[in-house]
Amino acid sequence: MINWDDIRKQFPVTETSTYLNAAAAGPLARATMEAATEYYRQMMEDADTHWDEWLAKREEVRRKVAAFINAEPDEVALTIR
Repeated sequence: MINWDDIRKQFPVTETSTYLNAAAAGPLARATMEAATEYYRQMMEDADTHWDEWLAKREEVRRKVAAFINAEPDEVALTIR
């Protein structure tokens, strides 16, 4: 069962607001901010030497999303903004 209180805790904006407009760019979860910070730290310190690792992580996420929505990984598209 999904624990919505735990999920809300990942989004600091929910402490002060109810955010309903996520059409273009919604608020980030804490884990997303931490992952992005680590990515930019690696880029700053090592350039793109982690490229293969990043691609492997992307495919892991694709598999997890596919399993969550009962799809095949090749049916899931990940985009960046």
